Amino acid sequence: MQPGIDLALLPLYRLSGHEMTSHPGLLALTPPKQCARGREKDTLLLLLALSGTTVATASGHIRLLEQTARAFYETPGSLTFALRAAAEALNEELLGRNLRASGQNAYLIGSLILGSLREKQLYLLESGSACVLHFGRGGVQRLFDSSLSGRGLGTGQSTQYALTKIPLEKGDKLLFCGNLPPEWNEPPRVLRVPSSPAEGYKALMDSAEGDINAALAHVESPGSGAIRVLPPPIPKKPAPPPSAYAIPPERTAPKTESAAEAEPDSNSTREPPPRPSRSPRGQSAARAALSLFLFFKTFWEKFLSSARRILPRFLPTEEETVFSLPSWTMLLVALAIPVLVGTMASVVYFRYGPSVQYETYLMQAKESRSRAEGETDPVALRVIWEETLFYLDKAESYRTTAETKAMREEAQQKLDTLLGIVHLSLRPALTGLPREVSITRMAATETDLYLLNAADGSILRAFLSNGAYQLDETFSCAPDSYEDGKVIVGRMVSLLTLPRVNALNAAVVGIDIAGNLLYCAPNQVPKAVSLIPPETNWGAVTAMDFGNAGALYVMDAPQRAVWVYQGKAGAFLDAPTFFFNNEIPPMDDVVDIAANGDDVFFLHQDSHLSLCTYSRLQSAPTRCADPAPLSDPHPATQGSDIFSEAHFTQLLTTSAPDSSLLLLDSQTQTVFLLGVRSLALQSRLRPPRGEKNPFGQKPITAMAVTPNHILFLASGNQVYFAMNAP
Repeated sequence: MQPGIDLALLPLYRLSGHEMTSHPGLLALTPPKQCARGREKDTLLLLLALSGTTVATASGHIRLLEQTARAFYETPGSLTFALRAAAEALNEELLGRNLRASGQNAYLIGSLILGSLREKQLYLLESGSACVLHFGRGGVQRLFDSSLSGRGLGTGQSTQYALTKIPLEKGDKLLFCGNLPPEWNEPPRVLRVPSSPAEGYKALMDSAEGDINAALAHVESPGSGAIRVLPPPIPKKPAPPPSAYAIPPERTAPKTESAAEAEPDSNSTREPPPRPSRSPRGQSAARAALSLFLFFKTFWEKFLSSARRILPRFLPTEEETVFSLPSWTMLLVALAIPVLVGTMASVVYFRYGPSVQYETYLMQAKESRSRAEGETDPVALRVIWEETLFYLDKAESYRTTAETKAMREEAQQKLDTLLGIVHLSLRPALTGLPREVSITRMAATETDLYLLNAADGSILRAFLSNGAYQLDETFSCAPDSYEDGKVIVGRMVSLLTLPRVNALNAAVVGIDIAGNLLYCAPNQVPKAVSLIPPETNWGAVTAMDFGNAGALYVMDAPQRAVWVYQGKAGAFLDAPTFFFNNEIPPMDDVVDIAANGDDVFFLHQDSHLSLCTYSRLQSAPTRCADPAPLSDPHPATQGSDIFSEAHFTQLLTTSAPDSSLLLLDSQTQTVFLLGVRSLALQSRLRPPRGEKNPFGQKPITAMAVTPNHILFLASGNQVYFAMNAP
């Protein structure tokens, strides 16, 4: 794998004439231990600038950044989709705050930059008045057109943003600006030539007057995709008086309700933004709910006020007291009133709140869907249908209706077509397997299906009878002592079907970690043969496959070795030859292999693929491509790397003449189908959606394909097959 890059961030933050040692709106994060599928390796950069008629405290900035980052790391799928979901979450938070405080002319607008590194590319999202300048070999480039980023977050239900990705190399610089100072419209000349972070910091701070909310990033290579924040090189000065700190301290007095701990700013002269939009139906329901709540609130306030005035007139003075309310009665009244008010408020919310939210998100889904009409750009269409599904998820968290189901089905079908996803029609292959069976490998012929049971390392057989598969209860192929104790076969780790005609008259062969082969066939006693070990002896056999002319390729990952056994009618009696020549690529992390003639594919633990072509000539060494150049020709997937987001656990090649390469992504229940020569993605095969998926949420643990292209999928002790596999 090629080395990546790192980003070193230098905060540039000046407020009320004072250069600050920390930047409350800047955050760089590594993935948490618990994150959504696809986010495990994604570092995240966030720069947030808040403006409006209120001022956010430092803790308010941090809270908003943490909520935005949480939305990013909880969103599965493509990187660009997770960036959009994070921006949507921040917009929703700010919009809710602005709606609640709309009668007080108190609002906040967010300008946001989100960034994430993938190898040597930076994926960026920009919203509002934020901007990004790139200083590279080609000069200075502003990465976004300001007209695409919208007015900012918190101004309306639709989140406006711009997305892009740029390649970076060592020495490049990036300037992230929450708000671009006028002096920086023409970038400082000092950044056109290489400079240290300290020099860049001084040049930028000296060239602009007024407040600054930015960060200067230097690209470092080689790197691992890390994003880190450096301390700003501010000259040491005597500590200023407390009034010099312009970030408002945390106050103990009651604050206006705000997601960002916002407080009024009497010095602000900024005009209020356009009122946040809301659907008429949603506005009406919200007003009704609020009116009902205020009615009960006002009623109780008046009741208590009247009681305080009137009761003393009817009660005796201290001198003429006849009776007094017990203290427990007064306590009961004091407790009952807020409980009653809270109950009424809850009734109001559950009667109107979910309905308003459902209608709001449904309207947003419809608006997103309507943009698909007349759109011809595949990438834009993909984004539109992803957004539609995003809002439908939100709506259905409150209510699922026939309308949302129909919209979801349409959006999902459109998206599947754009991305080359095919949903299979699955039928049960076997029923009644014991619960303790755990299938981790399979191999199939036109009539038989062989299953490797990881629970005991044995091989099971099912045969086709009257259009259905039945388990062969008499089939024997398990670890044991064979050949009068000469060969002890342990738990098998891999299996292969054999040609009909072979020297041992077997149907399937398994192998254990010590290189012992076990040949099995229906109604026969298994035969065991030990492969001649290599000179270095075995580390642990992890996988095997048949290659050109019946050769057997055996993978020994701990020893970083592949051994080639030349076969004679399925028997392998000679000593092996080493697959590689002098140069041995990294092989200790290989989890599976698959051969297509002299080409051998190696699946690594990090899910990348390498391809080596075996050479039998001393003068022409074995050649390898690491990583193998996988490609996705579907136009709609531009801007995302679906291969890096997958977690492959198995691979296999189908038989000639129309050979294909299959890669199994266990967690997402997806089989990637690629051309075995071009390595271009043809389609992605998945079980049916929703309740029709027989596997539910469980990972798929094994796959197999027959010569006539019937695809078998297994999870635990469940096995299904599909006749419509491409």
